[in-house]
Amino acid sequence: MTVTADDVENSTLGSRSFGGAAEPTQAKIRLPRIVTAGEELESLCRSELESQEATDLHSRQSDSDDAGGARNASAMFRGFPRLCLPIVKMLAGNHCCVDCGDEDGERLEYASLGYGTLLCQDCAYRHQTNTFAESQVKSLEEDIWTYRSVLALLEGSNTQMLEFIKNKPRWRPSKSAKTNDTEDVAAFKQIYLSKAATAYRKLLAKKVDNTYISQLQSMKEDDEAKAKIVLATSLPPPGPFDHIFETMNV
Repeated sequence: MTVTADDVENSTLGSRSFGGAAEPTQAKIRLPRIVTAGEELESLCRSELESQEATDLHSRQSDSDDAGGARNASAMFRGFPRLCLPIVKMLAGNHCCVDCGDEDGERLEYASLGYGTLLCQDCAYRHQTNTFAESQVKSLEEDIWTYRSVLALLEGSNTQMLEFIKNKPRWRPSKSAKTNDTEDVAAFKQIYLSKAATAYRKLLAKKVDNTYISQLQSMKEDDEAKAKIVLATSLPPPGPFDHIFETMNV
């Protein structure tokens, strides 16, 4: 089947309204959604921090470059964390598949880490066969989910992605190129091979990285502050002459 330009223009892929207000361009910076994600996400964050600390310790104790083994201790979930999933599905547009608009909740079994979106099985297959590396599709039920991959969904959403790309130029094949793509595949490529899609992936990845780093740093600082409190409360009270000895450097 040969697809014409008119066929592609008439495709409904990615054009449906998914509800939820678009985020204003000049909106105030909001707290990362991680703060509402519950104990599961805190557990992942804690494990990631402990893994990094173990890796750093291993690196200091050994001249060999095999610290990667310590990173494998990171907490991972088989399937998307159960308590975090309802939060993801409450985000704008996440009640349906980002590509076809299927609202059957039981069919929303996949997600794209590259775009922070939810997908039905058919659309997930289209991503895996056309933009495997870029879309990074995972099963919500069967695949392994780490702290960073969970953040990709918490910091994204279907509407956020669609609002970003909707008024931007689409990818076009060269006029000399011949294709047997179906209408939906051709429309898919116009969206996901576009410069707008690439820009959005980079924007989301940066957002996830910033949240990842800031939350690990925040947890580390909290731990250090708690350790200082514990140390201070465990020391014996100062004697009546201690301040004199301190001033004399005794």
